[in-house]
Amino acid sequence: MGKRAYITDLDGTLLRSDQTLSGYTIGVLSNALAQDVVVSFATARGYISAHSVVSAIPWKYPLILYNGALLYDGLQHTVIGGYWLENTLTDRIFEIGRASHSAIM
Repeated sequence: MGKRAYITDLDGTLLRSDQTLSGYTIGVLSNALAQDVVVSFATARGYISAHSVVSAIPWKYPLILYNGALLYDGLQHTVIGGYWLENTLTDRIFEIGRASHSAIM
């Protein structure tokens, strides 16, 4: 049988209501990672925001960020892959936003 991977959410799952990790959680996950259990997290957050609340755990497997739009290597600080909007669509979104902003001002 192949290796199993365990993926957790952060907000409302791994983190307590005050956006912190319990000592128990840090211990269990750190121990699992030390035993080479594949454990990671998926979150709507970006890397900096996620890292600020879970940096006590020595994550060593890819992280799933921005609601699954980005796969990130936290050890090498590199993007592994992701899904991005086409440039023409992004440009059009900015045009609409600028036009809406001008109409309000």
